[in-house]
Amino acid sequence: SAVYVSAKLYDVYDLFVARPTNAVKAANRKVRDGVRNSAVYTKDKALKSTEFMKSAAANRQVQVSVAGAGAGSIALGTAGAAAGALGGGTVGALVGLVPAVFTFGLSIPIGIAVGGATGLVTGGAVGSGVGFAGGGGLACLAYRQRGLPGNLFHYASSRLGSGGYGDDEH
Repeated sequence: SAVYVSAKLYDVYDLFVARPTNAVKAANRKVRDGVRNSAVYTKDKALKSTEFMKSAAANRQVQVSVAGAGAGSIALGTAGAAAGALGGGTVGALVGLVPAVFTFGLSIPIGIAVGGATGLVTGGAVGSGVGFAGGGGLACLAYRQRGLPGNLFHYASSRLGSGGYGDDEH
């Protein structure tokens, strides 16, 4: 009977103390290992990203593309903002004409202001985006084909230098 009670007490101890303690320890180990692996992974990714950024920043084609993207963004962003302000102001004035009778004409300048501001912001954003993409793409293309104009010039001058139209007589 004492052995039976002792076995039941051990079962209760195992059920309420040993198993939960072991489960908590296992979860703690799993979390600790996960954090350790995560830290190693993050450090490895940061080092690889740093290496990639350094190599990209040193690449002349990337430098030219970034400069072209910035220039295109500035140029088309400014033009888009100006065109948007003009177009938005015009549309705002036209919209303000409708209620002008009821507002004693005050809706026209308010429409111009709201339409112009909306057009300014929208045109600037769209122009900057298009200029960024277009300027970067054209700068990259121009950099890749930078030897082409010289090659065409040498080809044309060699053809013209040998008799005008080439080897055959006209």
